[in-house]
Amino acid sequence: MGIVLILVSLPFFFFYIEIGITLSIIGIVLIFVKKQKDFFQKVKKEKAFIRYNEMKFSDPISEETFSLSKIIDISPHINSHKNWLNSAVDSLEKEFRLSGKKTFLYNRNHSAAVFPYIKISLESMGYKKGGEFEKLFYKQGNYSKICSYLNRRTVISLEDELEKFVKLIEKQENK
Repeated sequence: MGIVLILVSLPFFFFYIEIGITLSIIGIVLIFVKKQKDFFQKVKKEKAFIRYNEMKFSDPISEETFSLSKIIDISPHINSHKNWLNSAVDSLEKEFRLSGKKTFLYNRNHSAAVFPYIKISLESMGYKKGGEFEKLFYKQGNYSKICSYLNRRTVISLEDELEKFVKLIEKQENK
């Protein structure tokens, strides 16, 4: 819009110089306002991305997490966080079906958890790198809360094993 005003003001410089100068100034101001608005939008998106990456593991189904993911999403109609949660649960359940208790990393006598705690193979994640799905289930009750949010049934044996294992993770983290 600013460039259009500047272009429209050019002929006025020859006949009505005051109008030409006024339109040029308004055009320049509009260009600066748009640049500033774009800059602040970019900063807001970057801050939302940082905050979202902190919250998606600790509080995955909160309203704030979903609103931050909406800010980051390319289109307002895409719900990438819900898709990410769905993929995470699918991956964990698939890995548990394939590997059983080997999904959880214990020490030799099964009295403590060993970092990285939960192992989900690339095959179970659908060969999606960087999902970091494991971290999502380090917190007590996240699996059942996510399943209830997604209107899915939990795998009872997985839920029981995960509940025991998360207690070990919390014990290990609090040392």
